[in-house]
Amino acid sequence: RSRGTSRSSWLELGQGLGIWRRDAEESRRSRLHDGSNLTTFAASISNGNCSRCTESRFEPHSPQLIYLRMLWERYGAELDAEAESDSTGAREIHLTSFQTDGLWRAKRILAERNGVLIADEVGLGKTFLAGELIREATMDRRQRVLVITPATLRDDPWRAFKNQHMLPMELISYEELMADHRLNPGHSSQVKLRAGINEYAMVVIDEAHNLRNPATQRADALRRLLAGSPPKQLVLLTATPVNNSLWDLYYQLGYFLRNDAAFADVGIPSMRDHFARAMSINPDDLTPDP
Repeated sequence: RSRGTSRSSWLELGQGLGIWRRDAEESRRSRLHDGSNLTTFAASISNGNCSRCTESRFEPHSPQLIYLRMLWERYGAELDAEAESDSTGAREIHLTSFQTDGLWRAKRILAERNGVLIADEVGLGKTFLAGELIREATMDRRQRVLVITPATLRDDPWRAFKNQHMLPMELISYEELMADHRLNPGHSSQVKLRAGINEYAMVVIDEAHNLRNPATQRADALRRLLAGSPPKQLVLLTATPVNNSLWDLYYQLGYFLRNDAAFADVGIPSMRDHFARAMSINPDDLTPDP
């Protein structure tokens, strides 16, 4: 959803598109049942002037309107569900309207996939959105949450955010993650996590693109952390999910989408094959044609 488009604007768009489809259908039926129109239609054909017959049905629309109609067809049902939900209720962490929209979608994806990747641009408040997810987990559900972040972000913005909103979450750096012998056996004898591995219900990772390489000690440590029982919810935060290739995104999603057929329900039988096909396409050869 565009950050500059409010929920009310989207609903107005949806209502407008519904009216447009209804009026178009009524107009079509009217033309079919109107004898004079049929006579005119037949006369136009006999005169070889078919373009006039179809002119009204194929009036050009602006690219923006076509794009918005495509978005509505794809996301309209979700927007209706969001409008009916309690997504505008009072919260302790203030969120803008587009962050509130993102929170609703993140919670829905978490419920469906047990993980979510939030990839807003720098400065759009990924920390605040994740903060509300953390608050709900720690304060409302009384669950333990672990936040993993680069050391510089742990000691400054994240610690300040934790104190400001009084969130009872645990903060560690990537280095501390690898330094816990339970997560990196053979390379450490220390204990860095304050609780048992299976006591965490949610893991939040800031700058998650640092985990795009699956063959590193930090990646192995994270997989051991997530492998426990019961399953943990995973929230990945990054402004740059793709650095070198689309495989960066694939490997980050793989931390919570462990089944290659995870998206079979939406027409993607194999995640790996889907990314491989995407990687085989030259961007210069992309076309809107099917």
